[in-house]
Amino acid sequence: MKGLLSAVFTPEKNDPELQTLKIALATGPVHLINAQGEVLVLPTSVQNALHYLVNILSRGQAVSVIPQVKYLSCNEAAEILGCSRPYIYKLLDENLIPYQYVGSHRRICFEDVIAYRDSLSHNRQQQASELAEIAAKIKNQHLNK
Repeated sequence: MKGLLSAVFTPEKNDPELQTLKIALATGPVHLINAQGEVLVLPTSVQNALHYLVNILSRGQAVSVIPQVKYLSCNEAAEILGCSRPYIYKLLDENLIPYQYVGSHRRICFEDVIAYRDSLSHNRQQQASELAEIAAKIKNQHLNK
């Protein structure tokens, strides 16, 4: 995905500066001092994003920054969902993810791809809960015999 996942950040192992930054971001407003000595206050959205990124990096995980592009190609959507391009076409053909044509190419709204991914996660959690309930009922029936 040229340009879409161009910003990948890999943490250095056991970086003490990450831990210091993690604490600073968690404890309140963070200020930057530029080269002219001016104090700049980070907007809340930037501080929240940095806090999220630093938490991930401090666990030793790499981070990809994906700007919210209005529309994605099928290849880009497949990369985000971790599936094949033909599978994306199947999802589009079954109207599981909305799309539109731009010329002869299908384009998918970034938010729709994320919504589909989140719905999959929610469905998995719901199915796991239902299975746990069924297992508990079976166990109770077995114990009552």
